[in-house]
Amino acid sequence: YVQRTSDLDAVRADLDAGRDVGKVLGLFSADDMAYEFDRHEDPWGEPSLEEMTRFAIALLERNAKGYFLLVEGGRIDHAAHENLARHMVNETLAFDRAVKAGLELTDEANDTLIVVTADHETGGMSINGYPSVEIGGDDLFREPAGIGGPHIITFATGPGANREQQEGLATDAAEYRQPALVPGTSAAHTGSDVIAYAAGPTAEEFRGTIDNTDIAKKMMAYLGLD
Repeated sequence: YVQRTSDLDAVRADLDAGRDVGKVLGLFSADDMAYEFDRHEDPWGEPSLEEMTRFAIALLERNAKGYFLLVEGGRIDHAAHENLARHMVNETLAFDRAVKAGLELTDEANDTLIVVTADHETGGMSINGYPSVEIGGDDLFREPAGIGGPHIITFATGPGANREQQEGLATDAAEYRQPALVPGTSAAHTGSDVIAYAAGPTAEEFRGTIDNTDIAKKMMAYLGLD
């Protein structure tokens, strides 16, 4: 049982030394783990999603029968529900680093299927106006959209509809809520299609428009499960 980054590092050192560590349960927060922006403020230390992914692969790859690993960037959804676009983008980048680690540490060409997808979209986020092609990074939250309004990123639903709460906050502050059209204490899930990426054996099965439940069926077929 590990509950801080130093604990995880210690078990990883045992793994690297070839010692058998058995099963590992990591619980790093009494509730949701911190947003990536805020992770450094935890005095106990919370590992990043990339660090946990690297540890999990190092532990599970010892099984000669193979393994199934689920990695979720769950705080992307939380930020979207709150119309916190900067957190949402940063959490997506943290998830991207975890995916990169998975690709780096496995042999997807021969024996590892990696599937990256989402269960739904949240909030109806849009990229608006005609901002300069040079705008990227934090400027997405500082610069105006040009023709079409002041904000490059907006939402369809959520607490960002209450603009009084945003007065006095810098538009690139992590706690700044981008505007939403329809008020709500939490942004709603939408029916927008989400993208599914795949690499490795049977990746060609994940092409075109497919029903979301077919993703599980295709993965089960690859694993030889009914």
